[in-house]
Amino acid sequence: MIRISIVIPAYNVDKYIVECVDSVLGQTKFPAEIIIVDDGSTDQTAQLLERYDGETAIRVYHTRNRGLGLARNYGLRRASGEYVYFLDSDDILAKNFIENIEKIILANNYPDIVFFSGQSFQEQDCLCSSLPKYERNITGFFERKDSYVREMYREKSFYSSACLYIAKKKLYENNNLKFRKIIYEDEEIIFPLTCLAETVYIDDKIYFYRRIRANSIMRSKQTEINVKSCIFIIKSLVHYHNKFKYYKYYDSYFCRRRVYRFIKAYIGKSLCANNIIDFKFVVKSLWFMVFLKCKF
Repeated sequence: MIRISIVIPAYNVDKYIVECVDSVLGQTKFPAEIIIVDDGSTDQTAQLLERYDGETAIRVYHTRNRGLGLARNYGLRRASGEYVYFLDSDDILAKNFIENIEKIILANNYPDIVFFSGQSFQEQDCLCSSLPKYERNITGFFERKDSYVREMYREKSFYSSACLYIAKKKLYENNNLKFRKIIYEDEEIIFPLTCLAETVYIDDKIYFYRRIRANSIMRSKQTEINVKSCIFIIKSLVHYHNKFKYYKYYDSYFCRRRVYRFIKAYIGKSLCANNIIDFKFVVKSLWFMVFLKCKF
């Protein structure tokens, strides 16, 4: 039997939290546990979560507001499953998620990570000209990181969101991996995860549905926090390059691509937030991208 823990951080999502949790309770096969971390909500989220008192597999924790990344860490520490999945509290799961993921894990000798596809949908008050796509376009088992990451890049299907994969808990614990208190916490942790994972399965099936709403974190106004988060990600990539460059699963191509992406993001978000661009930092980052040599 495979134990899968689902961790749901929740902050001011009284419009969505019930639908989210019910999508887990409505699974064709139940997870080992559902851990909900109310991250200091000031709306009716905490009161709505009271309806799950008495549910055997649900544990609800209430903390002061510290942000999505730290709420995930809080749930991760309390998870007892072999695998941990992070579900955002305004999104929903396909009914066969647990059942099919368990079958994949058993059929592929317990891979370190299982990646899968997702689909986005929008609310009526959020009119997007185009919806983000999260299709993997690949299905298969991989034993070396340099093959599956490049394969996803070729298919333009590499997505960093923690809601689009499930990983062994020991992958986080044994390597002291934690989500940071930044906006792009998923981007920071995906690099060490993929460097450390020795076996991976990718499934093109859609198991996750992302809600696009007007007031979500990813659609909020660009601020100095966004700019600082881009700087943090670039420095983090340099740090992990120095740590993993001799590791057999390390892929310099992947590192270069992510640095280039966040150099562009840093410049764009600096302009949107009317921040002064640190061109010395940009040049250093570009130097690293070309030669993989840099110190900040």
